[in-house]
Amino acid sequence: MRPRRRIAVFGSFLANPQSPEYQLAEDLGYLLAVHGIKVICGGHGGIVTALASGATRGGGEILGISLAESKQLQRNAKMNPLLTETEFAGTISERLALFANADGYVFFTGGIGSLAEFAFIWHSLQVAGDFSRPVLFVSRAWKRVLAEIKQEQMIKYKYYRHLYLCDTVKEAMAILTDDYSQNPEEIFYKECVLFDLDGTIVESPEEEFRRSCEGIGYFFHPADVAESFRKAGGLRRAPEGKTLTPDDCIGYHLDVLENLGIERGPATGIAAHVCSKIRQVPELYADVADALAHLRDNGFSTGLISSRHPMRLQEILSAHGLTGSFNFTIGSRRPSGARPGPRLFEEASALSGFPREGIIHIGTDYQEDYLYPRTVGVDSILLDRHLDHIADDDAVKIRSLRELRHLLRHRAIG
Repeated sequence: MRPRRRIAVFGSFLANPQSPEYQLAEDLGYLLAVHGIKVICGGHGGIVTALASGATRGGGEILGISLAESKQLQRNAKMNPLLTETEFAGTISERLALFANADGYVFFTGGIGSLAEFAFIWHSLQVAGDFSRPVLFVSRAWKRVLAEIKQEQMIKYKYYRHLYLCDTVKEAMAILTDDYSQNPEEIFYKECVLFDLDGTIVESPEEEFRRSCEGIGYFFHPADVAESFRKAGGLRRAPEGKTLTPDDCIGYHLDVLENLGIERGPATGIAAHVCSKIRQVPELYADVADALAHLRDNGFSTGLISSRHPMRLQEILSAHGLTGSFNFTIGSRRPSGARPGPRLFEEASALSGFPREGIIHIGTDYQEDYLYPRTVGVDSILLDRHLDHIADDDAVKIRSLRELRHLLRHRAIG
């Protein structure tokens, strides 16, 4: 029999019934219980009382973990009476290790203890190399903390896809249960879904660059890398009929690194390392195939746009078995380094045969993929796999293409 799932929840002992997070925690406890998920938390008051109250209402189980020598335990002489199970650890490290065995983690606003708990949980996942368990934050305060952590590059870029900022408990439950039908922020009725290639369907050159650099201890902010790639311009792809040589690759990345402020000496070694790690075909994201199949099965037309040359675009699609998965594709024949503008979405509308209001675009760049299409009447959603857009609260955002099946509805024609 499959073991029951367990979610560890952290938050402040000082939370009270008048605080907004208390009600959120109570709702979370209830929803976890009705989904048959066991709650693991601390052993005393505050967020624990809220969680236990909700879990009790939902008929669920809640395990409280405390230190055997806890001053709080000595003061109250007992654990929270709403807990269905209790467990005691001899040391703080032993207590944290008991939490680390959960199937997912949710953090509400807390104090230094919650910060230490996050650091321990995250370090444990990183050491184990196991990021199958999501880490969620249901708190505006954590948003500021994560923004600073990301700004200072304290966590490797590729790992941010496992961290989730949630404004609502429904959003948190959608992630924990992988059921996004619970949290459709708004429904888009469309006939055609238009995807950007890089960062949406396959790993972008910028992502590949960051991942390779982090492997040897060089951390660069995503916005700085994107700007450096723009300045470096045209060697991202070879001219039609030609193939990039290793020297072309190294030269291009030398330009990128110098734009990032790296001196020529160390930049040469970094560029050589990056080029040795670059895949001939960029990596396909795991959520792509299911999303495309769902759209096709539900009557949507799909299109793909890319800054890559049409021949290279077809090579990538063929390598990943996606030839024929899109009703139309648009590759770039623009001069080296030229960036697409809003008119690209007018071209896509004309090529697709659908009116602009019948198309929605999915991409990862706030200006080019989210704002540009909207200036010409094409709706858009920002795909934020790595928390690159923490500050862009005005955008409609998703973290995974899995969300599309519950966010989009096919509009019948005729």
